[in-house]
Amino acid sequence: MYSKILVPVDLAHTEKMSKTLDTAVYIAKHYNATLSYITVTNTAPSAAAHDPKELAEKLNTFAREHGKLHGIDTDSKVISTSDTAVELENRLLEAIKDTGADLVIMGSHSPGIGDKLHFLHSNGATTLEASAAGLGGCPFAPGATGNTATEDLIYALQGGHIETDVNLPLLLVATDAIAALPGGQTASHLRNVPRERVR
Repeated sequence: MYSKILVPVDLAHTEKMSKTLDTAVYIAKHYNATLSYITVTNTAPSAAAHDPKELAEKLNTFAREHGKLHGIDTDSKVISTSDTAVELENRLLEAIKDTGADLVIMGSHSPGIGDKLHFLHSNGATTLEASAAGLGGCPFAPGATGNTATEDLIYALQGGHIETDVNLPLLLVATDAIAALPGGQTASHLRNVPRERVR
């Protein structure tokens, strides 16, 4: 089902990304997929490295060690930009296309489902971001609840008669796999609904 999984990584905060990294490894093993670790950075020194070249070397080592440790294929890429705050999202979207990734696994904090539905209707958006099982949470905000669960967003969109082309029952199988991981806690509300009510 998946052959290339993109995993954005901030090497300065890998200790706060264990759930995301473990999920990526689990899914990569299950589908015999390659994990592609990616970092978007500017040229200024950071907590992770002094410059993009050093960061690329560190990310390459990180990817190689993860691959060896878990018995999976990995690669890595550092993307330099002049302003990560402004260009991060576009650079990640470009990386998805450039790498041919068919799945992205990342932990972050984003607006809630109400914000997403408002944005969709008020701005004519065609793309919204969510995270299967609500995986994630802001690594800088202790107690952050995580991302909007993809399955909750898809269910709400379908309830509003908005086509998504997403197979919701199959998505729930994936979120069940995430929840079954050691320490797996999800922010999904739909997972609590009896499956016979989900179409």
